[in-house]
Amino acid sequence: MRYFKKGKLKSCYLFSNVIEYSFYHNSDYNFYFIEDYKFFLSNGFFYISLDPAQPIIEEVEVNDNDIIKAERVHLFSRPKL
Repeated sequence: MRYFKKGKLKSCYLFSNVIEYSFYHNSDYNFYFIEDYKFFLSNGFFYISLDPAQPIIEEVEVNDNDIIKAERVHLFSRPKL
């Protein structure tokens, strides 16, 4: 087993059995800055929004943006390059 110092790993999420996804991109805006997000399990699927209408509410909201609904999520870590 290899050990890495804090901050030397990045988390990777692999969504499988995707039910729905929706992303919007516009080159005029900085898409990769995530200020808030919501991520939870509900009714047998995982839900993540990288631009939620209300991040503290664990509900699917029609005004959430940049979303993925999936039956499975695999989390693993990789060394930062």
